[in-house]
Amino acid sequence: MVEVLHSFFENLLDGDKQALFIASSAYIILMGVMSLIYQWRVKLWPMAIGTLETAEVSGWGVPRADDDQKFAAKVEYTYTVDGKDYSGKRLSPWAVLVTYNLKFIIRWQMNRITKISPDKVAVFYNPKSPEKSFLIKPNTASILITILMSGLLPVIIFKGLGL
Repeated sequence: MVEVLHSFFENLLDGDKQALFIASSAYIILMGVMSLIYQWRVKLWPMAIGTLETAEVSGWGVPRADDDQKFAAKVEYTYTVDGKDYSGKRLSPWAVLVTYNLKFIIRWQMNRITKISPDKVAVFYNPKSPEKSFLIKPNTASILITILMSGLLPVIIFKGLGL
């Protein structure tokens, strides 16, 4: 077994296409499984009612021309769990960073914030660590996208390597 692993890593370091495919596929599948577990756990988090202080599409990183700038959601909110006040800045488990032409994706994502009333929103928090929260929980579609990406990326790599 040790010899097989040694041979595999030698092939990997030598740039062998099959070894690269196996290693990259294993990594993608592992990250996909970890993401699925995390999304499932977040999907089960309870809800608190919070106040949305800020919700905007904001430039990210070094300021540049609009067509070369990256954009992300900027949210700030407060909420109370068991009589203790918390604040949060995370929109969802999916961190989205886009270019100028794709800002509509962030706006679409922010439209998924559940509004309880004009000034109140649903905040989903970790019951074991209430300071960890999101405004959007993963849904079935996001879980299916993760499954699809975890299965599709190895096929794309397979084709890209010409295997």
